[in-house]
Amino acid sequence: MREKLLMDYGWKFHPDDLKYPEPVNFSHYYNRTKAESGKGPANPCFYDLDWQEVDLPHDYAVESAPDPSYTNALGFMRRQNAWYRRLFSLSPEDEGKRICLQFDGVATHCTVWVNGQLLMRNFCGYTSFTVDITDAANYGELLNLVAVYVDTSEFEGWWYEGAGIYRHVWMIKTADVSVGEWGTFVKPVRKEDGSWEVETETRLRNDSLRERTVKLTTALDGPGMASSEVTLPAKETVTVRQTFCAGNPRLWSLEDPYLYQAVSSVEENGRLLDRTETEFGFREIRFSAEEGFFLNGKPVKLKGVCSHEDQGNLGTALPDDIRRQRLAMIKSMGCNALRCSHNPPAPETLSLCDRLGILVMDENRWFGSSAEVLGELESMIRRDRNHPCIIMWSMANEEALQTTAKGRRILNSMRVFARKLDDTRPIMMAMDNGLLSDATTTSADVIGINYNEGLYDSIHSMFPNQPMVASEIGGKILEYGVMGDASGEDWEAVNTRPFMMGMFKWVAFGYRGESRGWPRIYSRSGIIEMNARPKENTWFYKQMWGEQEFTKIYPIHWNWQGKEGETIPVRVYTAGEETELFLNGVSLGRLTVNPTRRTTWQVPYREGVLTAVSYRSGRAVSEDSVMTTEAPARVRLTPDRDALHADRRSVVTFDASLEDGKGRPVLWENACVEFEVEGPAVLLAAGNSDPYEHLGARVPRRKLHNGSCQLILRAGSTAGAVKVTASCKGLEPAEYTLPILPCEREPHVPVEIETDALTYFARMTEQN
Repeated sequence: MREKLLMDYGWKFHPDDLKYPEPVNFSHYYNRTKAESGKGPANPCFYDLDWQEVDLPHDYAVESAPDPSYTNALGFMRRQNAWYRRLFSLSPEDEGKRICLQFDGVATHCTVWVNGQLLMRNFCGYTSFTVDITDAANYGELLNLVAVYVDTSEFEGWWYEGAGIYRHVWMIKTADVSVGEWGTFVKPVRKEDGSWEVETETRLRNDSLRERTVKLTTALDGPGMASSEVTLPAKETVTVRQTFCAGNPRLWSLEDPYLYQAVSSVEENGRLLDRTETEFGFREIRFSAEEGFFLNGKPVKLKGVCSHEDQGNLGTALPDDIRRQRLAMIKSMGCNALRCSHNPPAPETLSLCDRLGILVMDENRWFGSSAEVLGELESMIRRDRNHPCIIMWSMANEEALQTTAKGRRILNSMRVFARKLDDTRPIMMAMDNGLLSDATTTSADVIGINYNEGLYDSIHSMFPNQPMVASEIGGKILEYGVMGDASGEDWEAVNTRPFMMGMFKWVAFGYRGESRGWPRIYSRSGIIEMNARPKENTWFYKQMWGEQEFTKIYPIHWNWQGKEGETIPVRVYTAGEETELFLNGVSLGRLTVNPTRRTTWQVPYREGVLTAVSYRSGRAVSEDSVMTTEAPARVRLTPDRDALHADRRSVVTFDASLEDGKGRPVLWENACVEFEVEGPAVLLAAGNSDPYEHLGARVPRRKLHNGSCQLILRAGSTAGAVKVTASCKGLEPAEYTLPILPCEREPHVPVEIETDALTYFARMTEQN
């Protein structure tokens, strides 16, 4: 039966290239031209016991401090080559099975050896790929060695990309006849009478040396099941199509993202060989050139954001808990759509969007029609096409060739290729110029417009039969802390035009790179801070897009000693219809709220309490206050969860701030906080929201910025408790003890441990 085992733990890591002596004798050259010819760290008997041990996901570039001698495009971070090695064992019972390693992402180029055999070269850091190690593996007492060389000399983006095995790795064991990787495609289609028909495509592999006849049974929640007898030639793959009638299923929507499951079973002579589960959803999407986007027959304006997948000092190696928090944050802001910029995301991102009800534009990294590029495109579509959250495929972003006949030929080839893999979603390209020419515009099912808000009407007039979307839109850059558009003009530009499907705002989170110049290392354009903490624009977009009642005052504190009598701009963000500002109980006026404008008062400063009350239909519905505080007295430490689990995966974020003697937050003081961690947890990162912060990711010391900083810890595999102490010179420190609860860990590949280094080295040398 199929096993999927997490292989994130216990990797040996060495940064930079390694130089090792090359013998000059004949036997060396003779032996190194055979199958198991891996040299240096690619050879199983290479000594690595003095290497660092790391768990995945792992971004080693973020651990160093930024350096102004490196490029601002990558946030002044040094990217160097590196090696990873991992021992693992396979039992005698595994022989005869198909054994694969699935890498969800390695930045940037990588080469994979198993037991000295070169098995894979991958040339896209955002593409998931599978390495079949069946023939190269040892079964029984002999250990196996997988070695991964990471080459960062090339780059794929003009943003920070990280370096290393920064997504999950899995070991997948199947019988020699099985469903192929990403091998089931479920296509629900609504018929004219309102009922649903489901067609499934299942790729069956026969990795044995003889012809096999098997029965494929596909069972769908609700519609029932279908069985097909299939004859598979030796070492061949066959696609089997089956059809179901579904009647009146529960639809996947933004409000009710309901998922179904297709179970594919492969039997031979009554014996179960393989079983896979594929999640999918029933939903109907329609794109109108006049009326925009429709989901399940209802118009939906896309309130979308673009997003890279790095976060502050975690870099690109995001734990699943962090991904979940990020997506929940944009959803609570009122966002209903995500553009994966400018590459396929981690698989977990799409699964979370399925569950949260967030629509997705899935974007390919490379523009081209070569076998290499089309192979990467195929990997993205096969992996992702069952996700109901995905509503369109983007082939590329802002390509120089988009205005040329050459670009049109490439896009046409990509579109035809993509439609063979998935004919249920439109093909598009995000364009920043040439939009009034027909070079590539007419080759796309949907016109994706980056910026160029002033051309919307002209483009629609020239191409009246093509749907349009603002695939990337940005606003004016204001002072740090506000950032982005001053008045919501970007949203008005699409919301007032029925033919525009909506927009994808650049960008959801601040990110490393595109920093414009030292000493700033982050882009300033995020709606949310780079460490996933809200900022002023977070509340502005919640005002425009959100549905929950709230009120938020900016500035975030009311401590302006020395500025008595001076005018302080005070902005209030709210979902209410009106809002009223009070200073020390005295009304400063009630204003009508325009959701696309910032509601502002000019307030002469004096100490006290500033309160905003918001109203709907004349009734107070929410309020917020900021107040003048005393000097800081102690450190405050606040975790974002009550406990961790001893699964070596769960993550907690501690926010550190200061409070005065009355327990009120002191957000105007930016002192330095030192962290100390005791217990079975790993420090992943310390950070703040300062784009000029230059400390390495794991230095347990941070200056408060906008009143706070944070510490991120990951649980180990031992139950107990982790104690965090945060101290600040001259103030009472804070201590917090968080329990780490015992749990059943996810199935994983055990870490092979040799207690005696000489014994280990002797075993590896002997077996090779």
